[in-house]
Amino acid sequence: MRHLVLFCHRHAWWVIAGWLVVLAALTTAGAAAGSDYRDTLKPPASDSTLAQTLLAEVPGGGQGGAQISADGRTAFATVSYDVKWWLPSWLDRVVPRIAVEGPSAADAPPAAEREREAADGS
Repeated sequence: MRHLVLFCHRHAWWVIAGWLVVLAALTTAGAAAGSDYRDTLKPPASDSTLAQTLLAEVPGGGQGGAQISADGRTAFATVSYDVKWWLPSWLDRVVPRIAVEGPSAADAPPAAEREREAADGS
């Protein structure tokens, strides 16, 4: 390694010229190779291709026409979820009774549910 350092130090102008030649060669090779960038969404099995195909089949004034912009590039959909999908199952039994009778000590989650929640929280 010492020999390489001494050579580079003693022949600094040759080393700089060599690096410039390498840089110019790489720049030229990169320009000659061109860019492989493509702005296409046409893989046959992709979700975006399927969505584009479905949108092309729907006429603009027909089904969902009010949800698609005039230029056909933007659309929206309304999605509704069941609000209770994330609630624990024991809560389904407790909430209706609380609404009528008010909360009580019996409304605490079962021991197994408390342990599971404690494990998920840590």
